Formats: sequence, C-alpha cells, structure tokens
Amino acid sequence: MPLKITVIGAGAAGLNTSIHLRRFLNADVTILERAEEHETPGLGVALLSFARDEMRLIGLGDFVDGGAYGMPISTTTRVFAGSAGGPLAEEERIQEVDYWGVRRSELVAKLRRAAADEGVRIEYRTDITPDRVRTERSACDVLVGADGAGSVVRSTFAEEFKPTIREATSRYAWLQLTGRLEQFVFGYIYLPGQGLVRITAYPHAKDECSAIITHSAGLSGMLDGPGMLDADGSLSTLALETINGFFAKGLGGHRIVGSSRWRKFRATSCATAASGNVALVGDAFATIHYETGWGTSAALQNARIFCHILAHSRDTGLTLPEGMAVYARKTGEITAALVETTARVMDEVDGQADVIAEIGTERFMTLATP
Repeated sequence: MPLKITVIGAGAAGLNTSIHLRRFLNADVTILERAEEHETPGLGVALLSFARDEMRLIGLGDFVDGGAYGMPISTTTRVFAGSAGGPLAEEERIQEVDYWGVRRSELVAKLRRAAADEGVRIEYRTDITPDRVRTERSACDVLVGADGAGSVVRSTFAEEFKPTIREATSRYAWLQLTGRLEQFVFGYIYLPGQGLVRITAYPHAKDECSAIITHSAGLSGMLDGPGMLDADGSLSTLALETINGFFAKGLGGHRIVGSSRWRKFRATSCATAASGNVALVGDAFATIHYETGWGTSAALQNARIFCHILAHSRDTGLTLPEGMAVYARKTGEITAALVETTARVMDEVDGQADVIAEIGTERFMTLATP
C-alpha cells in the first residue's frame, strides 16, 4: 500500500513536496489549500541558481531556461544613499550569486500543472482549521505543513514544534516599480531626526519589477498620518507620492505604484521540523526574511530534501519515524544559517538609520552591503 500523505498548502513548498512524494515514494498525495485555485498572493520572486536546478529536476527546464518566462537578473547591482532632498551617493557593485526573477503566479501555475501531471489531487477553498488539521493527521500516514509563515499546522501542534516568534520593529510594503530593470536596485534615504526608508527593487518579468519599501520605526507616525492610509489600511495616493518623492533622484524616472499595507515581518523558527507523523517544510518551519533573497529558493530545496530522506530511509530499512527524525536533524542543520541571517537583518533598517545619522552618507555607503 502506498503511503497516504496530506499536504497543507499549495504554494511552492507544498507543490514541490507533492511532486517529489509522487516520484520518490509513489505516495497517495492530496493537497488542501484554503485559497481559490487562481488566487496567488505576491508579485515577483527572485530565485537563486540552485532553485532553478530544482525546477529542472521536475521537468520544468523549459520554464526557467526558455526565455518566455522570467528575467535573468544582472550580477551588477546599483546602490544609492542620501538625505531627503539632498545629493545622493551612487555606485555599482557586483554580487557573487545569480538570481532569476519571475512572477510568483507563473511559478505556482507551472508547479500546479506539474503536480497534476504526477497525479496529485488538489482541493481548493478548503477550510483549514485546527480541528481539520487534527483530523487529517489521524487519517493519513504523514501530514505535511507547507502552509507558510502563518502555518495552521505549526500553531495547532505548537507544543510539539515549539516555535519561537519575533516581530521586527521596522515595517515593509510590497509594491511595484514601473518600467524595465535588469538589475537589483538598493536605495537608502535618511530623513533627519525621523529615520530611514529603504527600497529593494528587482525585475520579475521583462517589463515588470517588484519594489519592497521598508522604513524604520521612527517613520511610522508620519507614514500613518492624516491622508496616508486609505479606509482599508492600504497606502493612499498621498503615501505613494510621498515615497516616490523620497526616491525620485535615485530611481531615474521609475515610479513606485501598486497597492499594499504596511506590515511587520514576523520571524518564526521551530525547535524541530518533524514530530510524530507531522513534518513542516518551507516557511512553516522557519520564516526566512524577504531581504535575504532565499525564501522561495530554500522552500523548493527543503521540499525535495524531505522527500529524498523519506525515500532513502525506506530503501535502507528505516522506519517512518526514524526517517522523520533524520529529516528533522538535517533540516535544522541546513536552515540554521538562514535563521541566524534572518535574525540579523530583521531590524537592520533601524540600525542603519542610526548609522547614517552618525557617520553620514559617504561613509554609510562603504558599510551598506546589500
């Protein structure tokens, strides 16, 4: 009898897990997803080269190599910094790793089709409650929590996974940048006596770009002030115009557009990635900070490693609990550095606000290492 496995979450981690479970273990796999079938939050993601290798492994080489989708991102990055209304310091730098930008919706759609081709069942618009999660755990051989940073699986079995949660003091908004980019752009604008606002922009298609705006805690009062937020909490037209004013000199005609709310990043990491017959993959186990550029890439890799370990354990005579224990140990080892990096960068913008105020723009540019 094949293993009966239920996966919670039909994002990149859940889909890639399901594909490999079918391939490595010929498991009977069902994904439960709370969203609509074509509801895919988020704009673009930047995948590292090893994540593109993960896509090739499941037969999606044409997707990542064919040129019809995504955008290779130049290793030359542009960095600028200055005080609001003042002159900018600018320079170009070379980064050591390759990235490939792609719309998140296209990435998930390709993975969804690949999962369906492998015989994975996906049930959308499913009410994922703690009671449903407990029921699924009892009814299947393995339950996989791939339901992201706000994982219901993790919270339902919190006593087993022992998550630790820390919230950043800075806030971010995920927006878009008009026009074409071929590289990462990192910008830092200091508002004397108030704080720092930062932009990280990159292409996710030939003529589409993502823009992450992050601001230090000292700017919350101004950016939540009169006229800055719409009734639903989204950034207003005035807020976007204000932010565009901060970055106008550095963006060379590009404009920040879109709709988003200010959010605080919440870092969650667990004491273990597996307990009994439940495993966590991707952000459900450890939430990787968006500024590291590793989130989706690490989730794709984590999914394959989980399935590979279960298959290898079966082939070498280990029991399922023993295989899950191997996964927990290896995942902890692999993810430790990313968890440490996330902790370091969470409040980085607040620290940078203090540094640029103390040493000035020119010296700050020598320390800023995007």
